[in-house]
Amino acid sequence: MSDLQQARRILRQVVRHRLDTLVPAMSVPNRGVRILLRACNAVLPAPRKPDGRRLRDALAALGPVYIKLGQLLSTRRDLLPVDIADELATLQDQVEPIASFDVLQFVHEQLQRDPGEVFLSIDSTPLASASIAQVHAAQLLDGSQVVIKIVRPGIRAQIAADMALIR
Repeated sequence: MSDLQQARRILRQVVRHRLDTLVPAMSVPNRGVRILLRACNAVLPAPRKPDGRRLRDALAALGPVYIKLGQLLSTRRDLLPVDIADELATLQDQVEPIASFDVLQFVHEQLQRDPGEVFLSIDSTPLASASIAQVHAAQLLDGSQVVIKIVRPGIRAQIAADMALIR
């Protein structure tokens, strides 16, 4: 994805989640973005969700690098209002799970063998889901309870593209 496409993707989330209401337009150094923020504020309806929820949803939609940013910000309660920091703290382990994900198929692909040869069971509902991975409860053939950590497919390429844009 080109830098321009990445920038459009970010701006789309800014507009969609009305983050323009969190940043005074005058504080934005880029003239074009400043104009866009003013236009959003003039024509879009007032946001219905609280500030923290909108920020969290936008960061989650943007992907792992932005989720990590939200996780980091959530620890800086000296910089953020408590309600926003609390909402961002949910990015630690309550990110939306991988959509349309077949855990058994993924485990089969990774192990190059039938999951039934290693596990008695694997819970398809994640125990927790975060920016890079999600975890699932499982039981080994000997009855031991374990947790499987599954890294999100395509995550390396997405992180590389986001980091390149940030640089």
